Amino acid sequence: MNWGSRVFLCPSFERLPQHWDFAETYDWDWSHHYGCYGYNRWGVWKSGELSLGLGDSGRVMIGASPATGESEVVNPSQMVAIGDGPLAPTVFDTPTVYGWSDFSRYEGFNDYRAEIGLPIYPSPGMGTWPTGRQLVTQSIKRRHFGRWNIAYCDGHVQTHTTKEIFDYTDDEVLKLHNKDHLPHRDLLQIAP
Repeated sequence: MNWGSRVFLCPSFERLPQHWDFAETYDWDWSHHYGCYGYNRWGVWKSGELSLGLGDSGRVMIGASPATGESEVVNPSQMVAIGDGPLAPTVFDTPTVYGWSDFSRYEGFNDYRAEIGLPIYPSPGMGTWPTGRQLVTQSIKRRHFGRWNIAYCDGHVQTHTTKEIFDYTDDEVLKLHNKDHLPHRDLLQIAP
């Protein structure tokens, strides 16, 4: 696969300072999460749990879960399939952000926290420094004018605010991430 192809680059991402390494200096296990678009792999994500999202496409990896069948999605018009990738500041004190290709990572919930002025919880590969939070907020505003493009399992596309898609204190929002259309607040890795 040619990861340098512009097919994988959302045009709006060019408006953002970005951290990309298409020269493949990172191996798959570290760099697979970089991307403009995010796939709802886990749902309300927790490592090691059976996927509440769409699962994996057959690639063998640590923590892999079987792909979700169409009949397993209780409410396809109310389940996120793919969306704009959650944003994160780099771990270094540099003015760069990157997108996660895993929509179900808790970086999206951190994007909401950053937008409402709360601290970002630490996560692997994500900076928590104050100007990093400001950079995430500014980047959300620049990418799609403060909105997120989301494709649902039934094929329709909708645009949302960060609150409408990542407010982890709202059970209706959490349901959008899970194939059984239940919130599963107990599996969140971010404290409400």
